[in-house]
Amino acid sequence: MSSVQLLQVITGADPSNCADPESKRRRMSTKSRTEGIVMDIGANFGQSSERYLDAGFQVVAVEPNPAAAKAIRERLGTFISSGELVLEETAIWTSSSAKLYINKEDSEWSSCFETVGSRYDTEAEVVDVKSTDLGALFGKHGTPWYLKLDTEGADGLILDQLATLWPKPPFLSFELNSLVYLKQAAEQGYQDFKVVPQGHHKAKHLLDEHGRPLTHAGDFGEDAIGVSGKSWISQGEAVELCRRLCFVARQCDNRDNCDNCDNDQRAPHAEVHDEHADVQGFAAGPPRYVDRDFATLRACFPVESKNDEEWYDIHCRHQTAANRVKSERREL
Repeated sequence: MSSVQLLQVITGADPSNCADPESKRRRMSTKSRTEGIVMDIGANFGQSSERYLDAGFQVVAVEPNPAAAKAIRERLGTFISSGELVLEETAIWTSSSAKLYINKEDSEWSSCFETVGSRYDTEAEVVDVKSTDLGALFGKHGTPWYLKLDTEGADGLILDQLATLWPKPPFLSFELNSLVYLKQAAEQGYQDFKVVPQGHHKAKHLLDEHGRPLTHAGDFGEDAIGVSGKSWISQGEAVELCRRLCFVARQCDNRDNCDNCDNDQRAPHAEVHDEHADVQGFAAGPPRYVDRDFATLRACFPVESKNDEEWYDIHCRHQTAANRVKSERREL
């Protein structure tokens, strides 16, 4: 049975109804449809790539999971044949090969970090995959208009690689797994931010083997709708917003010398698991735990949402894109 047929059995969706190059394009205000390409790193089964294609973008989908890559080739093959979609079956890593931990509970949890790919004591299959770096991808396909990172833990590693490249993609997004990522982006000229909830971004026509809809990344750039709406906010504002959304409570043990405690009473304080760690460093440190409705689980990221039904992406706009928007507004 092919991957497309498997999806059809699971979802009831007819592969002939999947998007194709002649389908009606959704209108998006972001001008990137005519500016360049979208690079979808961590494409999974192509649920975000399909949206970008349907909007008229050219897409480079990067996905190391062999089963997911096969499904993309079969389900979105018309786009590949037309040249609108290029599939790179590879991980982004620091060497020519990597180990991918494919989570059996949720394919979207798969990662090149073992602690992430097997999070919450779930089972993961280990496969060897080829890998490349971001510079090689940019050299082959050009600098994208929008770079989407969704690698379950390796986003910081890729941001390090982006730091050595120029020009920068005008728009960038990554998962909120570490506050360090925002600092990395700001140091590279990304001055404007949005904290975008992801829980409602469901690809309802694509269900996994458990009957749950896969998720997509939503719109990007000017069209992305964050917690603060479509408005961009500063790095400092974004960090403080992340603190409110993702810090977990603890009880103060320093009643006598704490400005936040009134009347010598213990008070709940807010803290992330580790404010200064990336994912790799956090995994190597002492275990931290997060309370969920169903269990107390070991955390796999330095920052995790307080709401176990919600998670967040950080969208960034480079200063060159911001300057262009301001110039265009003056011309109106």
